[in-house]
Amino acid sequence: MCLRYTIYLFLLYCFLTSPVAFSVKDKLTASVPSFAPFYFVTDDEKCQGVAVNVLANITKKIHYPVEILPLPYARIIRSLDIGTLDLALIFKNNILADSVDYMGPVSLSKVIVLTAIDAPIHEYSELKNLTAIAVIRNAQFEHKFDQDESLNKVSVESYSQAVKMFNRGRVDAVIGSLVGLDYELRAQNLNLKMLDSAFHLGNKEWWLHVSNKTSNHHILSQLSVAVKSTYRPKLIHQTYLQHVNDCQVNLP
Repeated sequence: MCLRYTIYLFLLYCFLTSPVAFSVKDKLTASVPSFAPFYFVTDDEKCQGVAVNVLANITKKIHYPVEILPLPYARIIRSLDIGTLDLALIFKNNILADSVDYMGPVSLSKVIVLTAIDAPIHEYSELKNLTAIAVIRNAQFEHKFDQDESLNKVSVESYSQAVKMFNRGRVDAVIGSLVGLDYELRAQNLNLKMLDSAFHLGNKEWWLHVSNKTSNHHILSQLSVAVKSTYRPKLIHQTYLQHVNDCQVNLP
């Protein structure tokens, strides 16, 4: 009995230290914001979300197993910081400057402040007149805005939540990407003309954020090359339009 147990332990050790075992265990964990239009729950690989598709186009070039885990924005930031997540595709976030390697840019998105049609914003100084602005928790959109403590910012988990609060009068503005807010206005059957009168705050770059605590440092150079070959300024917007045209997204 003792001999058989010793043989079992030896065989188990051989397996766990073999390339076969590590090929099953070793993979990258990656994330994108877990809300539409950046992530959708569907079995159709082409229609799983704007950010999912762009991230998949990057990671398929490195020929390495990748598991995409859609997470709330704040949890993405935390997971990259502590190393439970290898990488994420999000707006470049300086909160993580000491915790990640930045690779990019991957694409650009217009950042707007959505207000009611009859209460448009024409310049930054007018933002102080707003009672409350819905902001994705831990997201960064524009340096001056991100640092401005004079504004009343209400944290939300998604554009869906933000636009619902806006529609119910709980906030009088929403900051976000044009793609994200365009989708939510359509999804909630609201007036798209609000986009025409929205205040254009600037453009924000999407970057790949790679945790310093990843155990897969050997593929960083491959990732860097993949990001450079993927970059297009309008990639996010073009991928969004493909989803609207080709996928059964939840639009009225």
